[in-house]
This record gives sequence, structure tokens and C-alpha cells, in this order.
Amino acid sequence: MDFSFSFPNVSIIVVNYNGKKYLKDCLDSINLLDYPKERVETIVIDNGSTDLSVEFIKESYPKVKIIENDKNIGFAPAVNQGAKAAGGKYIAILNNDTRVDSKWLIELIKPIYEYNQVVCTGSKVLSWDGKKIDFVGSMVNFEGKGFQIDYGFPIEHDKYTEDKYYLFVNGSSMLVDKEVFLNVGGFDEDFFAYYEDVDFGWRLWILGYKVIFTPKSIVYHHHHGTSYRYGHDRHRYLMERNSLYTIYKNYSDKNLGKIFSSSLLTQLSRVFVETELSSDSYKINYKGDVKEKEELSRLSGSSLLATKEFIQNLDKLKQKREWIQANRKRSDNVIFNYFKGEFLA
Repeated sequence: MDFSFSFPNVSIIVVNYNGKKYLKDCLDSINLLDYPKERVETIVIDNGSTDLSVEFIKESYPKVKIIENDKNIGFAPAVNQGAKAAGGKYIAILNNDTRVDSKWLIELIKPIYEYNQVVCTGSKVLSWDGKKIDFVGSMVNFEGKGFQIDYGFPIEHDKYTEDKYYLFVNGSSMLVDKEVFLNVGGFDEDFFAYYEDVDFGWRLWILGYKVIFTPKSIVYHHHHGTSYRYGHDRHRYLMERNSLYTIYKNYSDKNLGKIFSSSLLTQLSRVFVETELSSDSYKINYKGDVKEKEELSRLSGSSLLATKEFIQNLDKLKQKREWIQANRKRSDNVIFNYFKGEFLA
């Protein structure tokens, strides 16, 4: 291997919650990395698993450092736990339901040495069998919702071979300078899970750093292998709430005033479309039977509860927003170039 830098120490952070069935493939692939073993530590943060994950790791991978939580504290807080315990100069955040290519790590590190201001890099993510695209780049809409370019397309559509700047890279496989990660606040722990990578990438750009996708670093992923167990209603609740958190914190004052109300109305309009709620019985001249209660699905209710929780946490969000905006180094107009997509709902 011929590189123009010595191999920096890296801490690989894997968050696990009842993912024992995935851990062997993940941890075995880490052991096969084309990277000096003495320069790598693996930290598994276990979020109260009940499937004997911890016992399996202790028995089969005694060199892996384990942080045990007595309950599921969420992905974002667990990553922050790992970062604070990490001894490496860089932290590599990796989903437990992945396996990595042998050059995964070195290819994640290279761009940090090749490009100015780059402190965060992300991998190309493929389906477990390598036949479909999972992540080859990102888009963000005005609501703060992140999307994966060409997700689910056959691998034959993969034309992404060059490093490219994006607002964010996929949290299932990213590398970031540990000192920067901690100094900017890490992942927002109020997110629990979902869109913490969007929020983090956006924050880095605001604060003067850069984020880059590097397709030579390759990961294979069981997409949502350990996340959809929560159910679609809880999944939507987190995504709707976290997108509100993201845009509230990160837009400039000027753009927040223009965009936030539209985003909130778009989110709420989906509820009315899904419930097919009619206003007829609410009109003064309505003569028919009136139901005392209207039915609302859990999926629709999740959007309303997301809005409610945003309002409840507004004081804390204001404090976060004030810090981000006070330390702003780039304008929204510059950052919008990295949203990549149209501002569509």
C-alpha cells in the first residue's frame, strides 16, 4: 500500500439493539480490513439488547470494547457515547447490519487528506447481495427530509465513481474527525434515530466544514434490517419530528421565516389527505348525524404528535439554534448548492 500519510488511529463505532444475527458478518468484515490492526479499535454500544448480543460479542470478539446500556437510548445518543469513549483521531460510524469491503476504511480516510475543510466522509452503500443501490449520494428537500439518490436501482445504474460534495452522507457508514464531531455537538440526541445524519451534515456546512461522498469506500447493507421493527407509525413519527427539528435549527433567520410555515402545513396536509376527514358535519347548517369522535389511524396520528413534540421542545431547540446561527460561517445560498434536488415535498 502506497499512501502519502501514516495510518491514523480510528475508532469504529457500532450501535446494536437486538442485532445479534447481523453481528458476525459485520465484525468479521472489520477484522479483515486492509488497515493496520493496531490502529483500529471497535466499540459496540449495546442499547439493552435481549437477544444475547453482548454475550456473543464477549465470547467471540474479546478485543471489541462494549458499552452496555440498560435500555434503548436511541442511535444518536449511543453514537455520541461511543465518540466520547473513542481513542482514535477519527471515528467511523457503522451500522450493525452491514459488512465492509477490505478497503472501506482507508478509502474513507483518503479524502480528508486530499481536500481542504473536509472533516466527514461517507461510503457507497449497496444492498447485501451487491445487486442494488442503497446510497450513492443524497438530496434534501425544503422540509429537511433526506433522500438517497437512485435508491433501489439495479447496480447497472451505478455511475458514481468520483468523490462529490453533498449536504450529508449516510449515517450507516461515515467517518468524521472525532475532535470536530465532539466540538460541534455530535449527533443531536433529541433525535433518537433518523435524520441525525442530515442534521449533522447540514450543521457541518454551516460551521465552515465540508462533507464528501467517496464511492471507493464500499459497504453492503441490510437496509432497515434493525429499524423497521419499530413499525411504520413510529418510523414516521421520528422522521416528521426530526425534520422539523432540523430545519428549525439550521435555516438562517431570513429563510426560516419563509420556509417553516410551508413545511409545517405540508406535513399537516398529509394527515388530512390520509384521513379523508370531511368538514361537512362541522358546518352550521349540517342536518345529518354527527359522530362524537373521528377515527384517526396511528400513521396519521404520528404526524400530529411529531408537531406536538416539536412545540413542547421549542425552548431547547431555540438554544441549539442560537448556538448554530451565532457560529455560522456559510450562508444558506451557498449551502443550497448541496441540497442537489428540487425543493419538493
